[in-house]
Amino acid sequence: MIFNKKSVLALFGPETGKEYLLKDMIRKLSIRPHQRRAFRQFLNAMVHGDMLRLRKGRFYRLGEGDPNGTLSLEGSEDYDRKDVFRKIFREYEWPGKFSREAVNQAIRGKGVPDPLPEGVEDWRHLPFVTIDPADARDHDDAVAALDRPKGEGIRLAVAIADVGRYVPEGSALERDAQQRATSVYVPGSVHPMLPEELSAGLCSLREMEDRFAMAAFLDYSPTGELEKTTFAEAVIRSRKRMSYEEAQAVLDGETLKDPELAASFDRMNVLFRQLLKAAEKRGALELDIPEAWIRMDDSGAVTDILPRPRLEAHRLVEVFMIAANEAVALHLVQKGLPGLFRVHEDPAPEKIAAFRDLARSLGQPFPEDPLPSAKQINRFLRSIGHEEEGRYLHIMLLRSLKQARYTAVNEGHFGLALAHYCHFTSPIRRYPDLEIHRVLKRMLRKTADRRYVARMRSRLPETGEWCSDQERKAEKIERKARQVVMAEYMGRFLGESFAGTVSGVTEFGLFVQIEEPFVEGLIHISNLRDDYYRYEEERATLVGERTGNVFRLGDRAEVQLVSTDPARGRVDFRFLPQSEEERRKTPKPGRKAAPKRRPIRSKRRIARKRKD
Repeated sequence: MIFNKKSVLALFGPETGKEYLLKDMIRKLSIRPHQRRAFRQFLNAMVHGDMLRLRKGRFYRLGEGDPNGTLSLEGSEDYDRKDVFRKIFREYEWPGKFSREAVNQAIRGKGVPDPLPEGVEDWRHLPFVTIDPADARDHDDAVAALDRPKGEGIRLAVAIADVGRYVPEGSALERDAQQRATSVYVPGSVHPMLPEELSAGLCSLREMEDRFAMAAFLDYSPTGELEKTTFAEAVIRSRKRMSYEEAQAVLDGETLKDPELAASFDRMNVLFRQLLKAAEKRGALELDIPEAWIRMDDSGAVTDILPRPRLEAHRLVEVFMIAANEAVALHLVQKGLPGLFRVHEDPAPEKIAAFRDLARSLGQPFPEDPLPSAKQINRFLRSIGHEEEGRYLHIMLLRSLKQARYTAVNEGHFGLALAHYCHFTSPIRRYPDLEIHRVLKRMLRKTADRRYVARMRSRLPETGEWCSDQERKAEKIERKARQVVMAEYMGRFLGESFAGTVSGVTEFGLFVQIEEPFVEGLIHISNLRDDYYRYEEERATLVGERTGNVFRLGDRAEVQLVSTDPARGRVDFRFLPQSEEERRKTPKPGRKAAPKRRPIRSKRRIARKRKD
């Protein structure tokens, strides 16, 4: 049979979810043996073109598509970024506008009254600051560091927006928030979990405005040991809105005009370094994965794409938020209260064993323990460095770890090396944090009776599963949106050459992350014309059947940009062309040199030569 897009897509019919192994597709389409190699390459091209998907060796479709092979996002002539973003959100069935009832409820919300409600403490005199990206529109958290009221040491005050005060249980606002479960951030805009009247308004901890907050006060000894934790419903007033860059300048020695803020920063700096050492000592994984920073001007045009700088100010906020999250989770466990915990399970032993074999084959000894600790893994990561082989093993090790998720059962967090952990610090953009706030507030008000606890325990498992699924879906939307904007920006560099690293290996080709601008693109397998390449999933490599050439993660690559398609978020590279002489002398990037083939000599020719 002569195969084409129409005949392949016709296998799946109008329904979604039907899956086929390659052998089943070959049988159904009556593909002859001499056609199978070309058929496999044809399917790989369809996967890359988003007409098919591939998961664990099975081909499937997402939606009905177009049997003639025209993609829903194809065509750069009529490209409109907002329209493409809308199609991506529809593809993942993400909720659209908020219900009218929810918006009306948000509009009716009121600020802090005078006098304060019963049970709400007044902490407006404390030197709180918010530290966020310069373009942030919502501010969940504020921090301050104080002298302990009794004894030596530092009191860390972490104030989190009291979203639960404006989102009652069972309300339209809560239904809309739960349906989304998270905010989605795409370049240039945000699709918030809550209407902007709350997310960027009444709930956001704006500079010099009174806001309701859930506050955690963590008292540390002079050596950085946590000795006491208290919680409160409070009203705060952020003294200053700071960007990470501004906070970093203060950490580097820049003087603040407000003496209370300056003293608070001095204490924060001391405590930050103590907590950082404690995290290293307990074995928290030291993961530093570069993230693309898409810079835009006021009109929304992309001006640059760089690796996002990793400042000490970023780590300071992260360390303080982790401390608050851990303290809340521990408190709920000690009180026997239900909650949505953020769980990162131990790696699967078979995954660790497979990685150990891979590392050993490359001459890198990995710990022999069936389940190494995070501290042992950190030691291994430091030992392998960041050259090609080190990058490859680093990425493969990360793939061996499980994804974090939300669950009603506290199972600890492997990556952070913590026995108790939850998300408490971002209720404006994460639904699980809102659930934690409600339980904590019930505890403070002493209304967490048996009936409430039983109801929460029966409801939270399903909520955790839903929130985990929505989080994964939001990550995919954000990744696709970034790819669209990157392809749009790269259109100005057609034909130019770049240095990069192989960042992904699939059945249909190699992904290459170039260094400047910080963009990822594809070298399709059809552009690897010197051999037929076989994908080895366990090692994430492409191996040439005839030459033995190998492509793997972390290999250096010199590439040329050959095409872009913003509507599909596609950037296509090829290996940089070399002269024929250079090709013969130098192996191509990431591959072993092809072995020299011995000439074929017949027995008759050999006999004749001996006779002569």
